[in-house]
Amino acid sequence: GPVPRRDVGAARGALARRPRPRKSPSGAMRAGLYPVPMTPRELPCSATGLARLGALAALLALNACGGGGSSGDTPPPAPPAPNPPAARVASGPSPVAAGCTGLATGTPTGTHFPNAEAEPFAAIHPGNPNRLVAAWQQDRWSNGGARALVSAVSTDGGATWSRTLHAMSRCGGAVAGATGDFERVSDPWVDVSPDGTLHMMGLAFNGGALLAGSSSAMLASRSTDNGSTWSAPAVLVRDGANLFNDKNTLTADPLDSRFVYAVWDRLDTSNNGPTLLARSTDGEWRQSSDGIATKTLWHSLKSGRHAFLLRIDPGAVVHEHDHGGDEECMVLEGDMVVNGVTFGPGDFQVSFAGTRHPLVTSRNGCICLISVRLRAA
Repeated sequence: GPVPRRDVGAARGALARRPRPRKSPSGAMRAGLYPVPMTPRELPCSATGLARLGALAALLALNACGGGGSSGDTPPPAPPAPNPPAARVASGPSPVAAGCTGLATGTPTGTHFPNAEAEPFAAIHPGNPNRLVAAWQQDRWSNGGARALVSAVSTDGGATWSRTLHAMSRCGGAVAGATGDFERVSDPWVDVSPDGTLHMMGLAFNGGALLAGSSSAMLASRSTDNGSTWSAPAVLVRDGANLFNDKNTLTADPLDSRFVYAVWDRLDTSNNGPTLLARSTDGEWRQSSDGIATKTLWHSLKSGRHAFLLRIDPGAVVHEHDHGGDEECMVLEGDMVVNGVTFGPGDFQVSFAGTRHPLVTSRNGCICLISVRLRAA
């Protein structure tokens, strides 16, 4: 039968309460319970009605379970935790010849630690996670630097590694007069281009930083056969006792395999100095117009100077242009014709800032070395 009116309030308070945000004395909101208004029509009217509702609820619960034997409220079991990858050793016994120090007479020796690997760095192929490259200092000295740099390459996700000793120092295999003819080496850095070319950079130095007779250089090498062979180190910069190059990084362009970037500090005797950037275009000529190509050799953000090779095919033309800075040009091979005058190998020409360069061509083709200041110092 109908519920007496006096029971409605009790039912309201007992059956229909839900969370409601309340304000605390400070004005912040907090959770609470408050009654929801209900009318007699919304309440069960009889014991029979309650039984029917109970049966309906049971039927709905069974349907929600899909007719199966487990409750729909029971979550599925959590998947097992993945096993951590097994640790693999990339390094090995020192490949440096026993007894090698590479030190010149008078250089403070310190203590070197054979089979000690320091400052490891690793990179992964951007398109193939199974291809990895790593590098580290090999046989670290107690007073700075190491005897050599070593790299390691894996093609199976790190399960196995092949190692290479780099000729960026004397103990790394550099002979007298080579680009890597240095006592010590440090700061290894590696990266991988999208085409799979491996790149490596290191700091090489003689003597103590900024001490009389000392020198330092930034060296870079690359491998196009997955680390089986590496190019002879290229010198990005080399300075004497008044400057020390340090804290280098190398980044392969993740979108264009032609470009690689290197950055480092170049400190003076006050322990201050600029940050330098070097860019490699992977040794490729870049076509600027029909029959005209250039190859960047060096660019300084600080001075605004730019050095590059200019190649002119037979009959090709470099049109008239204005000079915003002084330009120096030397013919390396072939012939260059400027305003009717022919320049041959070894000939040198200067065009000053503010002048207009006349038409340039070549009868048989030529390659020229050009240095130009792109902006005022």
